Amino acid sequence: CAGTSTDLYSDDVENMRLEGDELCRVGFTGPLCSRCREKYYLDGIDEVCVACDSEEAAKQSRSASKEILPIVVGVVVAVAIVVMVAVSIPGAAQNWYNRNVERIMTVSHHVTILVINAQLIVN
Repeated sequence: CAGTSTDLYSDDVENMRLEGDELCRVGFTGPLCSRCREKYYLDGIDEVCVACDSEEAAKQSRSASKEILPIVVGVVVAVAIVVMVAVSIPGAAQNWYNRNVERIMTVSHHVTILVINAQLIVN
């Protein structure tokens, strides 16, 4: 077994040399162990490479969706309420809306396309 000798100059100590990815932490590869191996992703918070099929990856995915979804829904609802109130009050806001209704609808369609593409990319 390599490395079991107590003699510093024995042959088995020389045979223990590690090279390449053997020196990297689990999941890392490349020059200076700076990239994640295939089927691993970099967890930017903990600065470790996590296997894509691991339980930790699944837990992080579920956790992220639980945190982000309520925020997005809340923002959309708040903006919708503000727009509805602004449009229903006669005056400057309603006049502005009537003048820019086409532009507003175009932006709305672009946002819808952006959200759908983001969902496709994430999944």
